[in-house]
Amino acid sequence: MTNYIKAVIESVIEDLLKTHSIPSPALVPTTALKNSELAFNKEVCEELRKKGWRVSIVDKHMSEINLKSLYHNYLLFETDMGEEIYIDPFFRSQFEIFHPCDGIYESAMDNIPEIFIGTYTELCAYVKYMAKQVKRLFIQSHIDIPPWRTQRAFLSKWRIYDI
Repeated sequence: MTNYIKAVIESVIEDLLKTHSIPSPALVPTTALKNSELAFNKEVCEELRKKGWRVSIVDKHMSEINLKSLYHNYLLFETDMGEEIYIDPFFRSQFEIFHPCDGIYESAMDNIPEIFIGTYTELCAYVKYMAKQVKRLFIQSHIDIPPWRTQRAFLSKWRIYDI
C-alpha cells in the first residue's frame, strides 16, 4: 500500500467524520453505536468505490456460544497487487475501558491509531500489544479479565479463522 492510498483513505474518513456525529460508547447502547458505525462505514465504502477502488464492508456478528467471535464491522480494501488492507475508522475505541485506568494504559491508548489503515499483520501487532495492556490492567486491579477482553476475543473482531 502506498502512502498516497493511505492519505486518500484517511482524508475521506476525516472529511466524513466532520459531518457525522458518532456517539461515545459510554453514552449509547451497543446496538445503537454499532448501527451508527456501520452506517458510517457504508458511506466511507461508497466514497472509496467512487474512486474505482475495490472496497467491501465486513460486518461480523457475535457468536453467542463462548464469545468466539465478537461483533464488529470494518472495511477491507484490496490493492491492485491483491494485498488486503484493513480500514477501521473506530479502531482505538475497541480498546476503551470504562473503569479507572492507570497512566500506563492511557499512554498505551495514545500510542494506537484512532483510525487504523494497514495490513492484518500490522493490525495483529496493535491488538496483541493492547491485549497485554488490558490483561496487565485487570490483573493489577485484581479484577477477572472478561472473556471479551482477551487477545483471542479482540482478534476475533477482524478474523474468525484466527480463533
